[in-house]
Amino acid sequence: MCYCFGRQILLFANQYKKESRRKGLRMQKLSVGLVVLTKLPSATERVAVLQIRGEFNHEKMGSESFPGACQVTVHGGAEGAERALDTLFRETREEIGGEALGIILRQNDNGRLLELHQANSPEKSIVTFGVTVEPHFLKTLRFGPSSGGIRLLPESRISSVINLKQFNKIDGVTDRSITAMFADDIESVRLAFEKC
Repeated sequence: MCYCFGRQILLFANQYKKESRRKGLRMQKLSVGLVVLTKLPSATERVAVLQIRGEFNHEKMGSESFPGACQVTVHGGAEGAERALDTLFRETREEIGGEALGIILRQNDNGRLLELHQANSPEKSIVTFGVTVEPHFLKTLRFGPSSGGIRLLPESRISSVINLKQFNKIDGVTDRSITAMFADDIESVRLAFEKC
């Protein structure tokens, strides 16, 4: 697809959104997530590669909510009329870098990138994917300025993850020994360990 044609589609999608809002209609918002699993050479079990929420959100140019909390490896929303996989690949490149995206693309081409679950409501659709990769993947990670780094969660510790709703949105998780996540992210990680 040429750049001009792609731009026309994006302009059409944005115009459709504006017209839908004007008429009181809501478009379904699409969010995607990716749970990456790996097994370190010295480990006896797999780990989930979680992203720690930083203190500053460079996209909003303000404080991040729930700093110190963990989330799936990659998470983000669709732009324009993007489909779930297109959104996932763009967000992967933006959040963890091009080299990491290359590994995820190869896993997709080999049929190893799995859709874990899809949740739909009238307002939003959330699609979460999972994949198991070799440990060298960790060396390719290039997080953006909003990230607080990574936390490796062993499969045996998934039951010890605390629901993030128990924490203050502004202060977040201040104790580094605690892994806290939103309930849907906890479920996504559990499903990844089960299915990937």
